Amino acid sequence: MAVRKVVVFMRAYNDVDHLTPVVWKLSTSTDVHVTVVMRTGSEFAQDYRIDFMRTLPRVEVHHIREFLGAAAPVEGEEQIEKSAARPLSMRIRGYFRRLLGLKRTKPSVKVILEPEPIREMLATLFSGVDKGLIVFDWVSLAPGSRRFAELLCNVGREFGFGNVALPHGDSPYYNKMFKLADINYTSVEHFGNNPTDVVVVPNPLTAERYVPFRDDSQLKVLGSARYNKEWMDVLAGIMPVYENPAAAGKLKLVMFLRNTVFPIFWDEVRTAVRICTQFPDVFLVVKHHTRGGRPDNKHMITNEDVSRLNQMSAPNLQVVYNDVHSGSLLAWCDAVLELGTSISFEAIRLNKPLLALEYLHANVSTVAHYIPSVALNYKDQLYDAIVTLRGNKTLRLYSEEDRRRFLSQMIDYPDQNVLQRYVDMLITRLEGKS
Repeated sequence: MAVRKVVVFMRAYNDVDHLTPVVWKLSTSTDVHVTVVMRTGSEFAQDYRIDFMRTLPRVEVHHIREFLGAAAPVEGEEQIEKSAARPLSMRIRGYFRRLLGLKRTKPSVKVILEPEPIREMLATLFSGVDKGLIVFDWVSLAPGSRRFAELLCNVGREFGFGNVALPHGDSPYYNKMFKLADINYTSVEHFGNNPTDVVVVPNPLTAERYVPFRDDSQLKVLGSARYNKEWMDVLAGIMPVYENPAAAGKLKLVMFLRNTVFPIFWDEVRTAVRICTQFPDVFLVVKHHTRGGRPDNKHMITNEDVSRLNQMSAPNLQVVYNDVHSGSLLAWCDAVLELGTSISFEAIRLNKPLLALEYLHANVSTVAHYIPSVALNYKDQLYDAIVTLRGNKTLRLYSEEDRRRFLSQMIDYPDQNVLQRYVDMLITRLEGKS
């Protein structure tokens, strides 16, 4: 019998969210072998979903440094611009700078990967395999990740193996220019940079951003691997439990923040925190975005607004980071406050009350576009919503009709059989079919 194998590269924390369900379904419903190669930083090495993947049949989990050593492209860690080791003079200067406690003013030299190390890695990963497929996320923006993806695709083709890009997100903002740096449609145009033969997206909204660059054979809309009910039921059985005795008997709220690359009105965020915590029978957990928020994060060092938020204190307030999982907080809370993050999709899937804090950012959140009743556009509405929820913790602010319409358009598209669609597509590509 021919040996078939899929190698999945997980670049960032988002990919653990979006690709783990596909690995699970592929492993438990086919005879395909799966090797997961992590490119995340060391802080995510023991994530509960990574541990879960290690228990699955015919699944192996490795870190990319096992194959490429120090030259491996690891998300969130410094890389360089040169394939050889740093010159002796540079190493000596680095030694004395560390000795004197001096900080480097520029990033270290970066290692540019060449085809040969990639060829050796793929030869090892696909040893003894008859049919193979390379899978990773969208990687259309960051030059280093795009270069790595191009090498994977090109060298993989030499071996006769196909490639697919699976989702990195679910488009939590409805508008296109959603980052601080976006002042034109280059935020859309970069989607044409993805080097893979096929790109998979979860919903028609995300597909619109690829349509100018890909035809129907190169773009597949398969639904949300992360938020479909089949995976959410599995996730509920493996997710760590969050507990907080200080919240007992209170209205439990969780606010999910965004990275500072997005236009967030941080003064108003702090005011929103004060509005929530002024009620003694309310307990608020503020969860920082997984790619930004901790004061020692390189993106946060100069962000005074976020530092001031981290310093806020109240007996009914807790600020958490990557050590507390978003899904665990969703299971714990009574209601969700969000600034345009796809975790709001999970809240709707779980039938949780949702407050989309539209006045705290300069975008239009996808949930507010599809379900206008959850949008809060000024402080009074937040205050009134909390007063209402204190009297009725299960009040959703959206109808079941609204909920089902959102799920059908953004998650279960075109129907609820989401993960089987992913498996069918991967098998088709694995067999070399279009």
